[in-house]
Amino acid sequence: MVTQECQNSTGEHGKVDTPKNPKRINNFWEPLYDPDFSGLNANFDWNVHQKSVFTKLACASDRLLDSIRTTEIPSWKGNNLSFIECDFSGDFNTILSFKKCRFFKCDMGSSIWRKAKFSECQFDSCSFTVATFEYCIFNDCTWLNSGISGTETKIFDTVITNPKPFIESAYTNTDEALLKRKNLTTPAYQIFRLEESKLKLARLVLSNNERHADDKAYYESVKVYLLQSISAKVSKAKYHRSKNERKVRNFISEVFGWFERKIITFSGSINGWGGNISRAAVFGAIVILFFTIAYRFIDFGCNLPLDWKLSFIKSFDISLLIGYTKHATTALGWQEQAIYGSNALLGLWWYAIFVPTVINRICRVR
Repeated sequence: MVTQECQNSTGEHGKVDTPKNPKRINNFWEPLYDPDFSGLNANFDWNVHQKSVFTKLACASDRLLDSIRTTEIPSWKGNNLSFIECDFSGDFNTILSFKKCRFFKCDMGSSIWRKAKFSECQFDSCSFTVATFEYCIFNDCTWLNSGISGTETKIFDTVITNPKPFIESAYTNTDEALLKRKNLTTPAYQIFRLEESKLKLARLVLSNNERHADDKAYYESVKVYLLQSISAKVSKAKYHRSKNERKVRNFISEVFGWFERKIITFSGSINGWGGNISRAAVFGAIVILFFTIAYRFIDFGCNLPLDWKLSFIKSFDISLLIGYTKHATTALGWQEQAIYGSNALLGLWWYAIFVPTVINRICRVR
C-alpha cells in the first residue's frame, strides 16, 4: 500500500490510499506491465466539468455513486475525455456513457460494468482481464495492445460492433530477454497461450453478437472465430515443434493449417461469411461466364468450337451439376475431361456455399 498526500482531480487535497497494482509491477504478460510503477496519485471524483485529462487516478464505482447522489442525475456521461494510467474498480451498475474518450494504460480488471456504452472510444494498452461486461455496447471503438483472458474476461449480452480489431489487439509480452532473465517461458509459448485465449474470447463475442448485434457485426464475428480457430491450431503446432515434440507431425499440421486458412478465407469471401447472397450469386455467374468463354474458343481436337448459345448451355449444365454426365464421357480426351472436371469442381464448390447461404438468410431467425 502507498499512502500519500496528493491533489485529486478537482484540486482538493486529501489522504489517498492507493495500492501498487500487481498487474503493473508483476504481470509481465500484461500491456500495463511497468516494474517501476510508483502507484496512483489520487481518487477520481467523476467530476468532468473542469478537466478533460485524468492521469494515475483510482476510478472507483462507489465514488461515482456519491457523485450521482450529489448531482441527483441518474446517469453519467463523458465526452472527449482522456484517462491515462487509471485503475477502474467496483461494480458500475449505473448508466454510463463514454463518447470519443481515450483510455491509455488503464486497468479495467476487478470491475463489473452493466449497461455501459462506449462509442468511438480508443483503448490503447488497456487490460480487460478479470473484467466483466453485462449488457454493454462497444460501438466503433479502436483497440491496440489489449490485455485479455480466455476464462477471466467475461462478456454477457454485450455487443462489440467491430470484433476483428478487438480480437487482433490481444497482447502478450514476447520479449525473449525478459522471459529468459526471469526463467519464465518462451515467446513461442506466450504466443500459443495468447492464440488460445483469443479463440475462447472470439467464441464468446460470436455468441453475444449472434443474439444482440446487427448482421454486419454478427457475420464479422463468424469470420473472426473461424480464422482464429485455425490460428490457434497452427500456433499450438509451432509451439510443440519448437520443443522438438513430434516435429514431422506438427509440421504437417502447420502446412494443413495454412492450406485450410486459405480455403476458409476464399470460401468465406464468396458469400460474405454467410451474410451476402448477391456476392455468392455473382461468383456463380462468373464461373458460368468463364467456362462459357472457354467452351466457345477452345478447340478440342476433332470437335469444332461451339457457338455462344451451346457454350453457355454446356457451362450452365456442368456448373449446376445437372448435365455433367450428358457432356462428359469416357470417350473424350483427357484435356476435355480435365476442363469439364474443373468446371464441375468449381460449380460444386459454389453450389455448396450458395444454397446454404440462401436457406440461412431466409429460414434462420437469430
